[in-house]
Amino acid sequence: MHSLQVRFHSPNQFFDQAKLTTAIQFVEESRHDRKYKHERLRSRTEKVDAVSFNLDFEKDYLSGALYYGIEAISNQVSSSAISTNLNNNTTSAASTRYPDGGSNYNAIAAYASIKHQLIRKLILSGGVRYNYVTLKSRFKDRTFFKFPFDKLSLRNSAMNGNLGLVYQPQPGWKLHALLSS
Repeated sequence: MHSLQVRFHSPNQFFDQAKLTTAIQFVEESRHDRKYKHERLRSRTEKVDAVSFNLDFEKDYLSGALYYGIEAISNQVSSSAISTNLNNNTTSAASTRYPDGGSNYNAIAAYASIKHQLIRKLILSGGVRYNYVTLKSRFKDRTFFKFPFDKLSLRNSAMNGNLGLVYQPQPGWKLHALLSS
């Protein structure tokens, strides 16, 4: 995985600090299995190209802090499989772990959260996050899975939130309460 992070410290009316993080990763993994003393070896290979982008901001104020930002993720997945007869080295098709025509997974999100010290021993925190996710997959060979379609597409979104309290009655002690969706 390769990652690049840039931090910007320059207090202004919108933020005190900003951080940009980008990452890219190319993964190839394989699984090979066969039943005990069986002549057929099944080999499955997956390739995942993953890219991500995060932009985070922090703004301190008198008795707390505001945190907010955005995130984007993209994963491109390919999957292949083959079955090999170990006695004569012939090959045939095998079921793939993921759709054999490839899959594209994308997600974007935006968030905001606060941390506010109500009194010396009591901290209030809260936040919201909006997520939007898409998935597109294609099935080329439907020999193993008799789906009545050759592609699928999903789009989902969610708004999540949390509200919490932290009470520190004395050094070394913390009591937490959290509500979240």
